[in-house]
Amino acid sequence: MENTLVRKSWTLLLRGLIAIIFGVSVLAWPGMAFRLLLIAFGSYALIAGVFTLIAAYGAYGPEKHSWSMVFEGVIGIAVGIVALTSPIATIIALVLLVGIWAVFIGIMEVIAGVRFSQMGENRTILVVGGILSLLFGLLIMRAPIVAGLAVTALVGIYLVFFGLLIFSMGLMLKKASQEITEA
Repeated sequence: MENTLVRKSWTLLLRGLIAIIFGVSVLAWPGMAFRLLLIAFGSYALIAGVFTLIAAYGAYGPEKHSWSMVFEGVIGIAVGIVALTSPIATIIALVLLVGIWAVFIGIMEVIAGVRFSQMGENRTILVVGGILSLLFGLLIMRAPIVAGLAVTALVGIYLVFFGLLIFSMGLMLKKASQEITEA
């Protein structure tokens, strides 16, 4: 499975790049706050969910899937669709939605980091990224009113940071793929 994930490093590179682009967009236009954030967050969650399902399918094939990756992908798609199709309800629940999503992603990334013990330094990136996502989500849910005032900047920073982590992991997996090809 890990060799297949190495060959699918492009999904991590693209997922990270999309997160960085959306994060910078959120930070660049704070005046459009919730509207831009809603579109950016919903789009990212939807696209990341699709790429996570692609990675799950590529890692295990059509007969067997990683429940955690499939679940992560389905949740991402569902959250993205809700965010894009129910704007009023989503704006009201956005702070909690982002917090829950970040906690879930954090847990899944920590599980993946612990589970894929032969990934070396890539494992550390997953665990650190997962812990940071978990802490970010818990912080937002603890103070939703304060977080609501600062959510644009927080989510923008989070997306840039998480995108850089995922992108760097994709680069490391791409390098591992090249080393496997050369061997």
